[in-house]
Amino acid sequence: MPRRCELGCEPSDVPLHVFPNPAKYPERFRAWVTIVGGKLETPHDYENYRKRKLCDIHFTNKDRNRNNRLNALAVPSVHLPSWIPAITQQETNISSVSESLSTGPSTSFTVHATCYEAEAAMMEHDSCITYEKPSVKRKYDKSITYLTQKE
Repeated sequence: MPRRCELGCEPSDVPLHVFPNPAKYPERFRAWVTIVGGKLETPHDYENYRKRKLCDIHFTNKDRNRNNRLNALAVPSVHLPSWIPAITQQETNISSVSESLSTGPSTSFTVHATCYEAEAAMMEHDSCITYEKPSVKRKYDKSITYLTQKE
């Protein structure tokens, strides 16, 4: 089966990205579906779009983390077909979202976008943090103490 971008791009060796998980990222999932011109009317539609893919050329460098994976805010905004309305392109463009945060009239939109930005920053940096469980450290200390007393 050929690898195919949902926006109709020619098959190539460019990486493909699956649609976001609708349970974890419902707003981003709906944005991706809107961009490809789809509708979410039945549960079958949700399952259908979870299997679809978009090629990497539709994302900017700002949409990627340092390991080249898409971040939590990534929405296709580059090389979109001409049949997509200009309003949809503006709504999904990350830079226009940032501009609307400072000048937009809707406070609920501002809160949601700010939360997603914070979540994306945390997801990017959480992979570097290692958490040491105190119970494991205590077990290790007890084992060392026991072994040194035995000698």
